[in-house]
Amino acid sequence: MGNMTSDDHKKEIGRLCMAFQNLESVICFLTWTLIGECQQVGQIVTSNMSFSRVCDTLVGLSVYRFGEDTDTTKSIAALVKQASQLEQKRNRFIHSYWTIDKSLRSP
Repeated sequence: MGNMTSDDHKKEIGRLCMAFQNLESVICFLTWTLIGECQQVGQIVTSNMSFSRVCDTLVGLSVYRFGEDTDTTKSIAALVKQASQLEQKRNRFIHSYWTIDKSLRSP
């Protein structure tokens, strides 16, 4: 996707990873909450799920708990849609081929 030319680029990619991880944690926590039992049960259920599967599960649980046409479910569906779009953007950066400009390396 681009030529990595400075430590600033590396820092920004790290920030991107951290910010997305925070978003993923919020989506997981909401899912665990709607699963109900206790947080540990939710963690067990979602531990091996991809982000998109957790998002799908969150929307499904919202429909189950609140109904399909409620404001809560609509808000959760909108959040998940936006989160999925952000995941795609993140993946483009994280999974791109980056190189280091040799002229900028420290001696």
